[in-house]
Amino acid sequence: LAGALGLNIVLGFLPTVLVLISEACFKQGGRAWSQHQLQQLYFIFLVVFQLLVVSIANSLVHALVDFVHNPLTLVERLSFGMCRTTHFFLNIFVLQWTTLGLEFTRYVQLIKYFLWKKICATAQEASDYSEPEDQDYYGIGARNARCASIFVIGVAFVSLCPLISLLALISFVLIRIFLGYQVVYAETRKPDIGGHFWVTSLKQCHYGLLIYVLCMTGVLIERARTRVPGAVAFCSIFYLIESIYVFEQRFYWKTICHEQVMGPKD
Repeated sequence: LAGALGLNIVLGFLPTVLVLISEACFKQGGRAWSQHQLQQLYFIFLVVFQLLVVSIANSLVHALVDFVHNPLTLVERLSFGMCRTTHFFLNIFVLQWTTLGLEFTRYVQLIKYFLWKKICATAQEASDYSEPEDQDYYGIGARNARCASIFVIGVAFVSLCPLISLLALISFVLIRIFLGYQVVYAETRKPDIGGHFWVTSLKQCHYGLLIYVLCMTGVLIERARTRVPGAVAFCSIFYLIESIYVFEQRFYWKTICHEQVMGPKD
């Protein structure tokens, strides 16, 4: 539990670091686009350091060296490690409930309000100074990345530890209740860019399924008498890659072709 808590604390400071790097090194069209880039980068860090590094090896350098010499060791390490870290990720989900509860109390804004109240003349003025919340951690980009990473972890371990599906369900129910209230009634309105965050989250869920396929392939190769079950499981990755291609290339959500606009209407 202490390890999961420490990992959550460290990763909690990561959005601020990524936003500073993004604003210093990249030219963004606005704050919303900076949040979108944060969503992409933060998700990669969460999957790599919260899921893969914990599961694959104690040393990332040694794992990379072994991968260079023999790429198949990645699948072996992934299956071997994930089978033995299920309890750690159960703790991750339980800690998520605590984090969501703390976010719902908006304790940071409450502390800032009481501090500003000692300086400001009126309570309304103190309330105005205590807003908005930290847009790096509580922004739409970081929140979407965390939700997508929770989904990926739940999917990756659902066959190894079916109990994790129940914990993941509870987590998303709490997210719907707490964040659904906060975003609408408590927090400042956040800028959106027309569905990019939602589509990026769906793509990240697709990529998470790749981890699930590789994990189950390694588990079946390790535990089955022959490699046939693992080979059959690995074949599903071709359908998944084709599904990702269809999703990214054949669904029009940004624009619509002229023929569809001018077509017959019912």
